Formats: sequence, structure tokens, C-alpha cells
Amino acid sequence: MADLKNRVTKEDLDDLVAKSNVEYAVFSNKLTVAVVTLPNKFKVTGEASCVDANNFDKELGEKYALENAVKKLWELEGYLLAERLHHRAEWLSNQTGDLPKTKGSCSCGPNQACSDCP
Repeated sequence: MADLKNRVTKEDLDDLVAKSNVEYAVFSNKLTVAVVTLPNKFKVTGEASCVDANNFDKELGEKYALENAVKKLWELEGYLLAERLHHRAEWLSNQTGDLPKTKGSCSCGPNQACSDCP
């Protein structure tokens, strides 16, 4: 079984964003929204705004909106890694054979999850 790394890096997030589709929308020349559609089609948003439309800068709005979305990705990817590490540790502590191939292929039943599920 391959080892899981124990951290999410900026390079991980840069790679994820590079594999994703990023779109921007501007509202009232004050608010920029970045929508990052991840490879699995999950969407993460980031926002940036200014008080006065006269101060609006499209490039800065897009930059800060994307940075805001990436901050959210840090949390999501950190949670995902923690969950994977937790399940792997549970499986290793209860190992009695091969890791089940699919969710629900052990004694927990279809569409369920237990400590033996991947």
C-alpha cells in the first residue's frame, strides 16, 4: 500500500488549480468572484471587492478572488488528507487481510462505510 504524505503543499494546490477550470464574474464593478471547477466538478468560489467602483482593477480583483478560493481549497484538501490518513490508520490497526476493493464490500453492507472500507 502506498504511503500517504502527511501535508498539503502549495505545489499540491497549484497543481490542482492548474487541472481545474477557473472563471471570473464581475458585479457592479466592485465585486469579483472566482469560480474554480475542480476535476471532479466540485466548485469552490473566492471573492474580492472594493468599496468604490472607481478603485476597481480587474486584474487585482481576479488575483485576490483566486487567492481567496485557494485558501478554501487548503481547508478542503487538508480535511481530505486527514480523513484518508485516519481511515488508513484504522485499517492498519484492524488489518486481518486484504483491503476491501470497494466501499461496502466488507461486512458493513452496500452504500455504507466502516473502518475496513477504503
